[in-house]
Amino acid sequence: MADIEAVINVIPERLKALAFNEADVHISLENKGENIYWIECVAEIPHPISFAPDRKLYMAKTLIGILEKKGTKDKRIKLFTDHAVTPGSYNIKLTFYVYDGDGAIADRIEIYKNIECASEMNAKVL
Repeated sequence: MADIEAVINVIPERLKALAFNEADVHISLENKGENIYWIECVAEIPHPISFAPDRKLYMAKTLIGILEKKGTKDKRIKLFTDHAVTPGSYNIKLTFYVYDGDGAIADRIEIYKNIECASEMNAKVL
């Protein structure tokens, strides 16, 4: 099992409902172990959030790359919404596949991150 810590941040933390939004999902991975790993990420998002600004794209795969011993790696994923986004909470699912030196999956890490949409930026999410 890989000793990897993942930190996920969404900027901005709150999206505006019934409007076009762009957000960045910042992924930061830290290898606390003594092995080198290759990491891939599969991201899944619910409707009406999309990975593309002009079409509906709810699943994406991104290559994080080689994570060195005691090293860190950062990656950014863009998200988009259109006017159909309603007030509420939406969960992003990120699945990291960690490959060891033999090319076998050493670990699988699943992280869920909540994105909030509010009709007013200062309002509470329903």
